[in-house]
Amino acid sequence: MVKLQQTALAVAHFQFRKGDWNGLLTLVTDNLAKIVLLPIILIGTFQFAPSLVFGHILPGIGLGLCVGLSIFTYLGIKLGKTEQRTDVTVLPYGISTPAMFVYLFAIMGPVYFAGKDPLPAYQVGLGAAFLSGLIKISGAFIGPWLERVIPGPDYWVQLQEWRLCGLRWSPAPLSLPSR
Repeated sequence: MVKLQQTALAVAHFQFRKGDWNGLLTLVTDNLAKIVLLPIILIGTFQFAPSLVFGHILPGIGLGLCVGLSIFTYLGIKLGKTEQRTDVTVLPYGISTPAMFVYLFAIMGPVYFAGKDPLPAYQVGLGAAFLSGLIKISGAFIGPWLERVIPGPDYWVQLQEWRLCGLRWSPAPLSLPSR
């Protein structure tokens, strides 16, 4: 009972601010756009049965988003309570656009076009998502070790150098607006 009262107290201290509404609406519209686009691609390009898309895939996405967002919200409230802060922001959780297109066109697409059967493509996509999840979870265990082994500033400097090289070698000219 005491734990329930503490949780209710933490939620009572929670309040939306101007930036929170902006972030929430951005997250909702971003995920909604992908949820609308996904059935179009799956049914139109890969000939998935609408019953599979609307009966299994989209409900799974909805459940995953609800669980993930709930966990992140809980962790944010817990952190705010632990550190006695009211300015804690949780990590936005949603469908990654690059990952969605990689799963669709680099993992599921070749399987579908090899046999013109959507079921193996769906199964390979599920297997790839499961393996991806295992890799991400393993980061929780090897992350602290990587932080000790790889010096932080050196690592980020190298990433920024590659980023700048990519901008420099981009086929499209980089033009900044003049004032």
